[in-house]
Formats: sequence, structure tokens, C-alpha cells
Amino acid sequence: MPSLDFHRRRRAALLASIEHPTLLMAGGFIPRNYPANVFPLRVDSTFLYFFADPEPDSAALFDPATNRVTLFLHERTAEDALWHGPVPSFEEMKTRHGVDEVRPIESLEDSVAEIAASRKVQSLAVPDPQATARAAKITGFPLNLFDAKNGFGPPELVDTVAKLRTCKEPEEIDEMRKTAAVTD
Repeated sequence: MPSLDFHRRRRAALLASIEHPTLLMAGGFIPRNYPANVFPLRVDSTFLYFFADPEPDSAALFDPATNRVTLFLHERTAEDALWHGPVPSFEEMKTRHGVDEVRPIESLEDSVAEIAASRKVQSLAVPDPQATARAAKITGFPLNLFDAKNGFGPPELVDTVAKLRTCKEPEEIDEMRKTAAVTD
């Protein structure tokens, strides 16, 4: 598994490559034939590129003006701990992921408006239609994963992320070799 420093370097490279605050969405559980029957969680690949083991429905805001990354997660409640067991606190998640701040996902719209001030915010479409719709509403960009010509996101952001993901670091190559060895 790539290290925390590895993911920090990836996030730093993105921050150095963007001009506008950038919102990335992890996506969540997607219903099959009715709301309670969901597909297994598959977090968006771009989000996975910047964060190891993200939680469902999380998001991250990259602010190039301050070089800060804010992670958004579901609030921790006593009810969740009762039904699902203990979950790491926001402070623990801040340390685990090496981000500058963790805020509740429930305040995403207000927090993005506060952090970005009047600056343009950009995002990318993800396989989860609800997460994509939320990002589109926040950014004002018509995101649509199924519209390859116009809907993936701003072309400069799509190109930036593609360039970052194309060059593999030694840790990535080691992981690919380990995977190839067990699938042979």
C-alpha cells in the first residue's frame, strides 16, 4: 500500500498544477434496483489516487492559494458508534490522511463557499450520479460522466489529473508488480 508521504506528494503536485480551488468527490453507495440494495462501494479512481482508503461520500477541496487540502467526512455521532462501532475522530482522520483540516460533509456547500470566497471552483464527474450532481451544483459546471466531450470537467483540470496519473512512481510500480505476481 502506498505510504502517507506518497499521497501527500500527489496532493502537493495537484496543488502546484491548478489555478482554481478544486473539489474532488469520492462517491458513495449506488442503489441497484431499490435504495436499500446497493452495489459494493467503489470509490472514484481519481479520489483514490490522492487518498488511501477513503470513506464513502467523502470529498476534498484543494486550495492552490493557500496550499491547503480540506477533507470532508460524515460527522461522527453516538448513534453511528452504537450501530457501526467506533470510528476515528476528525482529528485522527486529519493525521491519518495528512490533510490540513477535516470538516463535516454535511457542510460541504457552505465550507466550499467560505474557503473559495468568490473564486471559481472546479471539479470532475464521478461514477456516483448524486456526488456528481452535488459537485455540479457547487461549481456551476455541467458535470456528466457520460458526456465525454463536455461533461467530465473543465478540460484543463482533466488534462492536469491525467498528466499526474500517467507518470508512475517507484511505489506504484512495486504495487503493480505485487498485483501481477498474485494474478499470474
